[in-house]
Amino acid sequence: MISYTGEMFSPIKRAMECGFTIHHLSMPCAHCSQDATHHLLYLDGVLQTSGSPINVEDYADATQIYESVCYDCYTTAIQAAYA
Repeated sequence: MISYTGEMFSPIKRAMECGFTIHHLSMPCAHCSQDATHHLLYLDGVLQTSGSPINVEDYADATQIYESVCYDCYTTAIQAAYA
């Protein structure tokens, strides 16, 4: 539910504001065994932390890798990118 920018996807946010029930789909983190709640985007091996949360085909000339990760692995990746 959280994009690679660290923000909630706007349709999910709006659904919650309107009182819809959101059902969690369990998916394992790409790095550990916890539930994935966040996403990481790598373009040509470089972690991206800003931009449009939805960018289908925006980076057609770059190698795109999305990873579904837990909060702990998300924050670890973000901290490592800024170290």
